[in-house]
Formats: sequence, C-alpha cells, structure tokens
Amino acid sequence: MKNSEVDTDVSSGDADPDETVAMGPLPAVVATPLSSARAAVLAQLAEADGKPLRAQQIAKALGQHVNTIREHLEGLVADQLAEATTETPRGRGRPATLYRSLPGGPMWPTGRQYAALADVLVEQVLESVDDSEQAAFRAGQRWGRKLLEGVAEDTPAEDAVDRQLTEVGFAPERLAEGEWRLHRCPLLAAARRHPEVVCNVHRGLVATMLEGLGEPSEVTIFPFSEPGACRLAATPAPDPEPDPVTTDPSVQQTS
Repeated sequence: MKNSEVDTDVSSGDADPDETVAMGPLPAVVATPLSSARAAVLAQLAEADGKPLRAQQIAKALGQHVNTIREHLEGLVADQLAEATTETPRGRGRPATLYRSLPGGPMWPTGRQYAALADVLVEQVLESVDDSEQAAFRAGQRWGRKLLEGVAEDTPAEDAVDRQLTEVGFAPERLAEGEWRLHRCPLLAAARRHPEVVCNVHRGLVATMLEGLGEPSEVTIFPFSEPGACRLAATPAPDPEPDPVTTDPSVQQTS
C-alpha cells in the first residue's frame, strides 16, 4: 500500500455479517467533571487493570454503602467511562452485574465544540482542494512537527508516538513493533463520513513523528476494521534509490 493511502473500505473485515458488532473505535471521552467520590470508584476500576468488579467489592474497598457505589457506577457507564456486563450464572439467584473501566480513561480533552469544528474543517478541505487526501496528510505532517518540538531527541520513536496517541485521545494498544489498535477516536463522527481526510491527517502525524525520531516509515490506517477499534501499522520505509553519479565507480567524476 502506498504511503499516501488509507484503506477506506469500512464495510469489509473478518466479522460475521450476521452479528451486530460495532466496527471501529468508540468516540474519545468528553472530559466530565467527577466528584471525588465518583473519581474514587473509577480509580478502583482502573486499578483492576481490566478485571471486572462487583459493586460489593468496590463498596468494601472504599467503605461505602453498596447502593451508593451502584449509583456512581451507573453514572460512569452513562458517561462512557465504564461498562457493565452480567456475570455468568452459577446457580439460583440473579447473576451479578460486573463493571470495568473502558480503554481511554476520563481525561481526554475533546468536546462537542471541537468535534463540530473538525466537521466544518473537513468539509472545507473537500471543497477547497483538488487532492483532499494529500492536503490532509500534509496537515498531519505539520501537526507532527509541532508535537516533535516537545519530545527529547533520544526518546524511542514508538514510545513517543504511543504517548502522543494517548494524549490526543486514541486509547492506543500496542500490539507489536510498529502496530497499534486504536480503541477511541477524537474525531469519530467526521472519520465515519470522510475517513480519507481524517485518517490521512492522523497518518501524517504518526509518519512525521517517526521520521523525525529517526525511524522513517510507511504508515497505514485501517479504519473501522475491528470490533471496537481501528488499526494503525507502520513499516520501515524503503531505502532511497542510490544516485548512480556518486555511487557507480565506473562513472568518472569531475571537479
């Protein structure tokens, strides 16, 4: 796949077409003011590192009544900071509800106003330039250069990218060298309508950061390619073609 390409086929994938599985990431979490009590409940979920917890477990840890904890948990679920599932039945009685924090956490700064502005800008790009994909990629490159200004030169390239993807709001999960699963998207609505623009901005950002830190790469984004995520892959860029004038010993050079 060319360096300027985004795989924009949002309908393909390995998911069973008969299953009602939402492909692609969740929206980035809008920063929600949390009371100290609710933040403490969220902290318990985060410290469980993905392990589902019962309301009773959190109530015992915090010394609170279980009904109070349930109220906070329901609020966290409504704010998309946690999810609720039902425990596998083990006999008589109603199975317990289990809670866990969602990838991405509660601190992403993206708000509705920012998302609306992004929609307007995407429409403007589509109307104003002939090659919207290249324009978007160049915009991402400029963004990447700005972000590089705050990164130490000896920072490992993929660590820097991982940190910036986290701060921007992608909730990245590093799968292997040069490969991430992106659980959230700060511009999800615009990306669904125009992945060829939004995803190319993000490609330009990642490609520029990797190149600026000594690892030039070809970056590809596969939008909405997995249930609950997109995928990003970076492979080392091929070495440039040698210049025959300076490398071919059979060619005499003159000064």
